[in-house]
Amino acid sequence: MMSSTHPLSRFKNDDFKHLRHRSVRPLLPSADAEVPLGEHQVHSIWNNVQGDVFVLFPKTAENFVFFTIKDAALFKRDLKNYTPSTSLQTVENMASISHAKGRGTWAEEIVQSQIAFSRAGLDYLGYTDDIQDPRFDTRPMLDDMRFFGDSGPWYTPFAEGGLHGVFSIAAGSEDECDNATAEIKTSFTQSIVSSDEMTLKGRVRPGENKGHEHFGFRDGISQPALRGLVDPHPGQIQVDAGVIIMGYPGDPVLNNPAAPQRPAWTTDGSILIFRQLEQDVIEFDAYLRRKGRNWRDHVHGADVQPPLSDAEGAELFGAQMVGRWKSGAPIAKAPYRDDLEVAENEDEVNDFDYTVEGIPGPTNRFCPFTAHTRKTMPRNLDPFMTPKFFESVASVRAGIPYGPEVTKEERDAGASLKDGIHERGLLFVSYQSSLENGFVRQLVPFSGNDFFPITSFTPTKHGQDPIIGSPQPATIRAHAMGTVPSRGEVTVRVKDQYGHSVDVSGFASSTAIGPTADPQPFFVKSRGGEYFFVPSVSFVKKISG
Repeated sequence: MMSSTHPLSRFKNDDFKHLRHRSVRPLLPSADAEVPLGEHQVHSIWNNVQGDVFVLFPKTAENFVFFTIKDAALFKRDLKNYTPSTSLQTVENMASISHAKGRGTWAEEIVQSQIAFSRAGLDYLGYTDDIQDPRFDTRPMLDDMRFFGDSGPWYTPFAEGGLHGVFSIAAGSEDECDNATAEIKTSFTQSIVSSDEMTLKGRVRPGENKGHEHFGFRDGISQPALRGLVDPHPGQIQVDAGVIIMGYPGDPVLNNPAAPQRPAWTTDGSILIFRQLEQDVIEFDAYLRRKGRNWRDHVHGADVQPPLSDAEGAELFGAQMVGRWKSGAPIAKAPYRDDLEVAENEDEVNDFDYTVEGIPGPTNRFCPFTAHTRKTMPRNLDPFMTPKFFESVASVRAGIPYGPEVTKEERDAGASLKDGIHERGLLFVSYQSSLENGFVRQLVPFSGNDFFPITSFTPTKHGQDPIIGSPQPATIRAHAMGTVPSRGEVTVRVKDQYGHSVDVSGFASSTAIGPTADPQPFFVKSRGGEYFFVPSVSFVKKISG
């Protein structure tokens, strides 16, 4: 039961009814609501967690101001005059925007911001205790560039390393966002270094493309609902608060009392992943058109009626790469043609799994195992993985597109321009309490693992996530002496480039005889990123003294 002193007690569901595509809705107090958090915990989260972490800033524009600190004492002085937005303030802004939409007007002066620090930034300010996240505590993302499969090059401000922090400023218009950004830069002008190159600008795409990333797919549909805090849509994955916010049940450090615990100042904090992901839109579209002509090769012999046109085949192939149609409808519910009714219904767009009637166990009958959404957030993999394990992998994603729309010049040339002006992509942001459980697991053991998802007790190779995967090393060819099984477990001893013997163990499979399959091309390139700790609002005040 929720008390009348609940931070959201003044709100009603009607306050948010005009936010049609909102994937995260606040759970309002009611007599029958089951809340697995104490009253003090609920108050702390809504008033002390920064505003983008799990509720998500409503925004049309967002600027990311990366910085290094020139002088710790001056920075702490300037920080006294800065107050980040809280989760409760984000809910208040959501209500204001909904009311304005109901009146057919524009909600003006909705500006929100937050601050986060890298490991180097915390150390510079004197907070050297480990936050008990081994990756965050020991290295910047630059050191993990190869581990993540980034081919580079990385751009400023990430290529140089040494960042101390980032301000995130989100607003309802570009002018409001830029004005608020200028005010923050002015407030900290004596204490930080932040050149124009160190500010990245994200903008929601215009017109009918609003809410869609540059490849054309609706983004941000599937977000985790934190139990006791977010009102879940049907089928929306629910997770304990600590999966995203440190210091609560679900936090893997808190859940392991035998392990060293986090310092008290990490409570109500989260880890922010930032990556600049460049997208080659022209090349992606051309690939879909080429593959779409052969759509019959990708429907498992289904008699699709009426037959798809080449353009529809291209749309289908793109949906199979992503796991959803551009509208957002899951391919598991609309296997051959888009279904706008499903896409527009928030009670249906996440209410699905990958089971197919009459087929036992995991199947790729409608949705390929390699589809981006199936790689990053799997569903129904019993008995190989449990739902509780999937919960631990969840992260809240808060990215925004950057760069201009594709130009006629690029369309006519059939190639994306690489001139420093026309590059476009996604400013990827995610939040989680554990790097290894969240972002890293989704990117490396899941998306970058040819053998994931696990679909049988014998490893089966499916391939990379075609959206955020990376090219695999070329196959090493060696002639074997003796009998090598065509299937099953095998160990082969080979010589390396230095003449040393190396044992290679794995599972053999026969190579199909016939035309060589096209190698999987990739159309997303990382241009850099960093790990940041998003502290609580109270800790920001503590830093300032």
